Amino acid sequence: PSDQKESSGEGSDTVTVPEGTTRESIVTAARSGVGGEYKWGSAEFKSWDASGLVAWVYQDQGVQVPRTAPWTVGTRTESPQPGDLVAQDWNPDRNRWEHVGVYVGQGRMVSAVNESTGTREHPVTQTGSDPVYFDILGGQ
Repeated sequence: PSDQKESSGEGSDTVTVPEGTTRESIVTAARSGVGGEYKWGSAEFKSWDASGLVAWVYQDQGVQVPRTAPWTVGTRTESPQPGDLVAQDWNPDRNRWEHVGVYVGQGRMVSAVNESTGTREHPVTQTGSDPVYFDILGGQ
């Protein structure tokens, strides 16, 4: 919805994707974090919260995304591809999505779920409702 787009700042920032960055390299980086711990407010390898994981994955591949609002560099898509961002559970009071992860294909994502579960690959539907997908790589 347009109110989400305006409130969240979606698509309001630009990003440079280094030559050679591929969707496969984003997925590989995301999967390398599986088994990591959930630590609120952190973005260190295998010690992160949901947005920290997303920031680490893209930054590991040379793509600088905002730590707490990575969707601001993305373009909403109805046809997600591996390497896209998944945002879930829109919170209108905070003007943001409450959960984010990296789409890896076939209805699955990698995300830092919570303190008891940690980071894992799982079905998109397992961590939230009404997923919204963002292409951060610009069609690469």
